[in-house]
Amino acid sequence: MKITIIGAKKLESSFMDTIDPYMKISYDGQEEKTKVLDDNENPEWNESFEFVLNRDMKEMKISLWDSNVMSDSEYGHLDIDLAALLQNHEPLEHNDYSFLDDKN
Repeated sequence: MKITIIGAKKLESSFMDTIDPYMKISYDGQEEKTKVLDDNENPEWNESFEFVLNRDMKEMKISLWDSNVMSDSEYGHLDIDLAALLQNHEPLEHNDYSFLDDKN
């Protein structure tokens, strides 16, 4: 399965620092990351990653991170139910998703 991370919009920075976002995609023990885009509240990555589907693994996690010198912090995440998405056997294109804020 090919996953393309296009971008994000209207990310909020803290009052002390602007966000340096990147995305992590995790599936069946494989983890991929986009490049870090410094000081960018509307990042555009346009990066693609390949994953081999495992019929036992039903969920993929996509998380948005803020890169920091001391330690990175998760901005939010999305858990995708692959079984539900793939049941119609058609290509999935240009899906927009909202992330869950870990703070709420």
